[in-house]
Amino acid sequence: MITTITFDADETLWQFAAAQQRAFERVLPAIRQLGPDAGAMDLADLKRWHGEFTAASDPTRPWEERRLDAFRRTLQRLGHDDEAAARRLTAAYLSVRYASIELFGDVLPTLRALGQRYALGLISNGNTRASRCGLANVFDFELYAEDYAGARKPDRRMLDAAVALTGNPPDRLAHVGDSLTQDVAGALGAGAIAVWLNRNADRADAPVLPTYEIRGLEHLATVLGAA
Repeated sequence: MITTITFDADETLWQFAAAQQRAFERVLPAIRQLGPDAGAMDLADLKRWHGEFTAASDPTRPWEERRLDAFRRTLQRLGHDDEAAARRLTAAYLSVRYASIELFGDVLPTLRALGQRYALGLISNGNTRASRCGLANVFDFELYAEDYAGARKPDRRMLDAAVALTGNPPDRLAHVGDSLTQDVAGALGAGAIAVWLNRNADRADAPVLPTYEIRGLEHLATVLGAA
């Protein structure tokens, strides 16, 4: 019998990509004003460079430090080595990204209903805390990769930590997420039940089979009730 349900964060509970897009759109004009080499930068360049630099940074560092380093290196590539400007851009980016977060419509009703029957947890590779998204005091525990020396899913350390917090065997925990390679693989690797939240009916992009597949969180209680 399942006693605990854990959830991924970005693109499972809230729309990270849309919030990030708005944040990049906000900082781009400020970058273009920094000089002639920066004036021609477009949104695609900014997103590509930022992704490149954050991917290359130390995954054990907090995400906000990695964002700052990405903006710092972006400016350096543009010939504008300005620490103060990098910090201003980072602050603006984070402010807009956090303010732009929108929960999917099925999140609050599902969590309210499930919280009456199950312990609920949040397990995220990102750094957007539940309290920033209108979900303060909803979860019994929250686990973030940056607090686990960069143990990003599918690394099983955060799943193992969640299992330990429940005091029950891993097969009594179900983890829900949108990524086959991170959430489903991570849950299965820890011996937990893996629920793939496939909102857009995408084709599987990894050779891993979830325990269950759902199109929306409103279906979660039904599939887990049968587990």
